Amino acid sequence: MRITNGRKSELLLVVGLVEVRSLAAAVQLPSSVAQVSPM
Repeated sequence: MRITNGRKSELLLVVGLVEVRSLAAAVQLPSSVAQVSPM
């Protein structure tokens, strides 16, 4: 099964988006925990 160039770039875009979102979540989580916990 051949994958066309447009399809491949679309897949890469989705994978990149997921990686960026997970990275942003990993960065945001400790900072939000740090804001909440020191009371």
